[in-house]
Amino acid sequence: MLRNFLNSIKNNSLFFKMFLVMVVSIVAVSVLITYTMIRMSERLFIDTFSIGNTKVMEQVTTDFEAFSYSLVSAVNQVQQSSYVKNYLTSEQSDPIELAKATNRIKLQMDRYLTLIDQEGVNIVLLGENDRVYSTNYVNWPVSLEQLKKNRITLNSYREPNRILYQYDPKKIDININQEETIVVSKALIDKASNYIYGVIYIAIREQDFKQLYTRYTGNGNHVLLLNQSGMVVSSSDEFITGQKFHELIEDVKGMENYDNNYKQVEVLGEDRLLFSKYLPSFDMYLVNLIDSKSVMSNLLDTKMIVLISASIVLIALCIVFLISRRLTKSLSSLVKQIANMSQKNFDSYVTESGSYETRKLANAFNNMLDELHEYVRKLMDTQKKQRNAELEALQQQINPHFLYNTLASVKFMVQNGDKEKSAQTINALISLLQNTIGNISPN
Repeated sequence: MLRNFLNSIKNNSLFFKMFLVMVVSIVAVSVLITYTMIRMSERLFIDTFSIGNTKVMEQVTTDFEAFSYSLVSAVNQVQQSSYVKNYLTSEQSDPIELAKATNRIKLQMDRYLTLIDQEGVNIVLLGENDRVYSTNYVNWPVSLEQLKKNRITLNSYREPNRILYQYDPKKIDININQEETIVVSKALIDKASNYIYGVIYIAIREQDFKQLYTRYTGNGNHVLLLNQSGMVVSSSDEFITGQKFHELIEDVKGMENYDNNYKQVEVLGEDRLLFSKYLPSFDMYLVNLIDSKSVMSNLLDTKMIVLISASIVLIALCIVFLISRRLTKSLSSLVKQIANMSQKNFDSYVTESGSYETRKLANAFNNMLDELHEYVRKLMDTQKKQRNAELEALQQQINPHFLYNTLASVKFMVQNGDKEKSAQTINALISLLQNTIGNISPN
């Protein structure tokens, strides 16, 4: 079987060569076009997507600024409230007066909660007199001892003129079951003496805080807030909230001098598209990370593109096979007829069929045979004429002097009694004369 296949290739080498060249060319062109199309589509999509995503980032930024404005308004009103100041500085221990003061604070805090208009909010007050007030202890269950030692409080005292946004991780123990929380804190200052008489905390559960942006997220599309140290304060991906990403914050800060509004980065071993925007009121970066593979898989069905390309290549190869076979079959048949022609058998003509080129070749070969026949005929005539001329020349050499000498020799041999030798000589002379006279044409 292998030998038959090799013989088939040998007998149809032209077809196989042409077909192989066509196969390689079609496959190479198809792969190149498919790859180029995918890359161009990706680039076009990313550019278009970046424009739309920039608008989404602007909308999210607007929502954050509106939320920040409501927080600042609530903090400023607490700062200006004399009731709050008295509550946090007074050493009044009378239970009735303390109950009245607490009731007034409750009414005011309830009013401030309406300014924020966000679910899961808990406003907590901590005074220098060690009084603590909480509007909803369940949302951020902290005690006086915990607040005093908490880094959130220490940072507020360290930067008393700023509203700080800080992350408080999840805590689970026997007495407390605290979820991840975003805490907005501000030191309360007596403007006359710059004396810090307390701290206000606005605690928002991270799952409630993320409602500000989760409607803009989806599969492979994550939004997160990064502080200056690279910590994820809030994220639509709960698994990375609270983690620090030093390389990511460097990329985000580096985008301030970057021409494009997006950047391709690697986060957690995955290729991502990075969009970021600085939020001055939060002193944080709003970051949008998009999984490139997830986005591209939704945009381009690579398997379908490859399947379509493979189908086109297969159809093209079938067409090329039929055309190549048709072109080479007649030529192969012509070559086979010529190869099978027996040696010196110039009377066998080849069949003039097949394509135009093959018919022309067959016709030329048959004309060559006709010319070869004519040449052989002329060559045979020339050889006959040459032979006649040679015989005529030989006949001219047989003159009377030659006959005289031959007869004298025969006479001498007879006289000497050598009858046998004389008879051989006479017979040779007779044969020579017969051949010379008999082969001369009567021309």
